[in-house]
Amino acid sequence: MKLLTLIENQRKLEKAEVEIQMIPGIPQIHFLGLPDQAIKESFLRIKSALKVSGFKFPMSQQVIVNIKPNHLKKSSKGVELAVALGILHMTGQKILADSIFKSIIYGELSLNGEVNEPTDLHAYQSIDIHDVILSGRSEKVTSKYLCFRIPHLKEDIEIVEQNEQMPELIRPQHGLDLLYTPDEAELLFLLATTKMHLLLSGPAGFGKTTLAKNSISFVL
Repeated sequence: MKLLTLIENQRKLEKAEVEIQMIPGIPQIHFLGLPDQAIKESFLRIKSALKVSGFKFPMSQQVIVNIKPNHLKKSSKGVELAVALGILHMTGQKILADSIFKSIIYGELSLNGEVNEPTDLHAYQSIDIHDVILSGRSEKVTSKYLCFRIPHLKEDIEIVEQNEQMPELIRPQHGLDLLYTPDEAELLFLLATTKMHLLLSGPAGFGKTTLAKNSISFVL
């Protein structure tokens, strides 16, 4: 079976395909497609989350997970949820609706089965206006694409209320005549859309004040 998730590529999140297959063998999860160490360690978190939630990990099969595109070294905070839901669907323990197969599944698993929204989800910017994301629990919606939540593996998938969506962005009043490097532009974008605070340090004349005046939320 195939599901969609997100991977980090050059500090940005992009869509990736998770292909899951089961074959007879020792119960284990094998990750293909150049996964980093964090993804390789996901096996124990997934297995613990399933068992604590009352589900069974396949005892006579090994799970092969191929993450595409294959040529990219992959880092991901949220591929665990896609793999766990894929295993549950394939073993008939939790049947996914058709809408979930069309969604981007991106969430971190705790050992007790809780699902959390990864902290970098706000950085995902899609060129497809029809993208829909399924993630875990969070105090607020950090992505305009987030439409589904699953707080715990044993719970049902919830629809995110429309009034939780991100407020409409307001065009800045200052700095429109200035030119920024790609890194500076990305920094201003993150500050404007997430309302995070930032501490900058450096020699005089490096542009700290200019960035501060054109940021929504800034701590000097």
